[in-house]
Amino acid sequence: MSPRSDDALADPQLQFLGHFIELDHPLHGKTVVERSRYQLSRTPARTTRVAPTVGRDKDFILREILHYDDERVSALENVGALK
Repeated sequence: MSPRSDDALADPQLQFLGHFIELDHPLHGKTVVERSRYQLSRTPARTTRVAPTVGRDKDFILREILHYDDERVSALENVGALK
């Protein structure tokens, strides 16, 4: 029989390493995610965010990266381009 995802969650070695952690997701509640597969001593990876929801970073991208002003963002919203 092929291994399944829940087999990995129950694996004693992965449990010992703390490979899976629980994070809160805004839509799905407690969610189990994988930590980094590599453990580096001087630059340890941190898993702090779950998968993004649709549109989560919309304002950051439009305003901070693309430098759109309020008028341009409103115009895009009004024509339905941001749905």
